[in-house]
Amino acid sequence: MSLHPAGAGKMRFRLLLLAMLLPVFMASPGEAQQHPTYESLWAEATKQPDAKIAEFPDLTMVVRADGLTYYYFTKPSHFAHPGVIKRYAVQDNGNWVMREDGWSFGDDSSQPAFQRWLDQFKELDRKMAEQMRQQKGSAPSN
Repeated sequence: MSLHPAGAGKMRFRLLLLAMLLPVFMASPGEAQQHPTYESLWAEATKQPDAKIAEFPDLTMVVRADGLTYYYFTKPSHFAHPGVIKRYAVQDNGNWVMREDGWSFGDDSSQPAFQRWLDQFKELDRKMAEQMRQQKGSAPSN
């Protein structure tokens, strides 16, 4: 099943994305935005004076001072522009895991590219989690 069946509009994609993110919004009401914009996400990411900003050719990365939250803002040269991904560490059953929230502000034709970009983060997190499980399993016991 395609995330964007023929004739589906940007609204359907945003509703699906909102449904996937609803638990996150409910868990952190101070951070939740019903209809964020590229600019409002930038304001959220950079509101802490200690936030670190790193420029890359096709995106800007903002790291919060605690080092647990990363924002990735596409530039016009990025294949998924305009889009933002927020990546953050949370504890799940005593283990640290990464989660992502994503917002695409492009038209219908850009949605598959944005989903591909978001999937790259999810795959990276899956690989990192697997490596950590392997390392934890091979650690000497006391």
